[in-house]
Amino acid sequence: DIQKPVQLEAVVNVRTKQITIDLDAPAFAFDGNRYQGGRLHITSPQDTLLLKAAITTLNDEGQGYKITADGNAADNNLSMAVTLNNHDVATPLSGVLNITSHLYRNINDKPEAHVNILPSKMVIDNSTWQIEPSDILYSTDRLLIDHFSIHNDEQYVMIDGTASKQKTDSVIVNLKGIEVGRVLDLVAFDAVTFSGKASGQAYLTSVFDDPDASANLTVNDFKFQEGRMGTLVAKVDGDKESDQINIGATADDGLEAKTYINGYVSLEKEYIDLGISAHGTYLDFMHSFTESFISDITGHAKGNLRLAGPLSAINLTGGLRVDGKASITPLNTTYELRDDTLTFIYNEIIIDSVRIYDKHGGMGYLSGGIRHDDLTNLSLDLHVDTDRLLGYDFDDFGDQSFYGTVFAAGTVDISMRGDDVRIDCDVTPLTGSTFVYNAAQNDAISDQGFITWKTADTPQSATTEQPLQSQSSNIYMNFLVNATPEGTLRLLMDPKTGDYITLYGTGTLQASYYNKGTFQMQGTYTVDHGTYDITIQQIINKKFQFQPGGTIVFGGDPYAAALNLQALYTVNGVSLSDLQ
Repeated sequence: DIQKPVQLEAVVNVRTKQITIDLDAPAFAFDGNRYQGGRLHITSPQDTLLLKAAITTLNDEGQGYKITADGNAADNNLSMAVTLNNHDVATPLSGVLNITSHLYRNINDKPEAHVNILPSKMVIDNSTWQIEPSDILYSTDRLLIDHFSIHNDEQYVMIDGTASKQKTDSVIVNLKGIEVGRVLDLVAFDAVTFSGKASGQAYLTSVFDDPDASANLTVNDFKFQEGRMGTLVAKVDGDKESDQINIGATADDGLEAKTYINGYVSLEKEYIDLGISAHGTYLDFMHSFTESFISDITGHAKGNLRLAGPLSAINLTGGLRVDGKASITPLNTTYELRDDTLTFIYNEIIIDSVRIYDKHGGMGYLSGGIRHDDLTNLSLDLHVDTDRLLGYDFDDFGDQSFYGTVFAAGTVDISMRGDDVRIDCDVTPLTGSTFVYNAAQNDAISDQGFITWKTADTPQSATTEQPLQSQSSNIYMNFLVNATPEGTLRLLMDPKTGDYITLYGTGTLQASYYNKGTFQMQGTYTVDHGTYDITIQQIINKKFQFQPGGTIVFGGDPYAAALNLQALYTVNGVSLSDLQ
């Protein structure tokens, strides 16, 4: 598929026996792969053939590897330098391979090429790998590799042996500490992520007739979807009849955490089918489905999953019984699942009325699902119903104007679409709940004519709260709070003296919060009772008792709330004679 015009120019000078060839292929596709910037320049000065070539491979994201070659040939000898560069700052891969080769006829009078690998270097993920000198001999249906080696400290790949039609000839590949994820990147396998450092041996036989392959590998620090699996011990065998690679493996992460993996991968059919049997498997891999609003997932699972589908559209199906904990970032709460079930169906993880527990033993019911398109484009809808559950738990203001601990009865709905997370709460605060609001900012109280103290160095201009801009997700939280005297509302009046208004009351309050924007409140809070401990000029401390019926009216900006409060201060020890 030629996507842009190809230009070819050739000049042949019969008298001087020289040629010049220039080929320019800006963009094309071949065998399902895309390429760009293809260039070839060949000249033949003074009985020498000079070659310069370049091409860039492209993946689905428009990124790839630029490969160049610069060589010369004369008298059956060839010298060439091949360069590779992916121009990726995060995971760089670049280097130069220097080779020479000599063409001749062997003792059997057959054409043979002797390739010398010269000392070369590769840079892989900012580490320099040395390519050691080695020899490669090729003749028809026979390839001899004499100790090809690339290494970095204790990591290495060594290839040695003979590839032919004979079953008695084999090529052995020795590995130590090779990063699995990097190898999968090189073959553009990114449907799911595997990582770890692989060591072991692979064997190839009958390469030029009836190829067969096998391997025994140990992968330390093996991970699936960035979740720990322990040490993987795998036996891999080629299945020529089915044209697939059979895999039998055990991931061992201790006595109580083992995972058994059996199945196959077919490169010809571009298909994978792996059965996963979890026996205490760590749950870390689940974090990849919910990382936009869950900061941590820990625990263990038992059950069976199947990872299967075309390599470009893999799915997880099956079921797990889970004992674990998940920490919800916007709420700063951690919830526990105790031996409950998650069901995996095509493109969805179903959560059906599982019990969740907070750190105090409060319980709620969680339902809903996590949807995906072949393990990508995640979205979710979750619903929580509870009679008492810790729903919000911060112990200081941080960068915000509010914090608190809220035990609630009611419902919570959580949805996620792309980078947008929405949390809708319809709750009634229960005993033990405290919500603290910083009323000292933006002259929220002084504007009401409540009590004002001014000093010469007190700035009168309003300050603006800085929202949290650093988070990648957009978090929208909406609260419908049915306040009762069981919950406590505290207003910070003076951060220097630590003076608070503490109120107990009723009302329906609506609040909205955006982690990269504003916090808004609406509704009327009617005071039942409360106190105000006020410090005057850091000398006098008095406690005022608020009378029932006072109100705080929120109309959007919480700093502009309208306060209508009445308080009494009782003076003890006043003689009645002083009133005469």
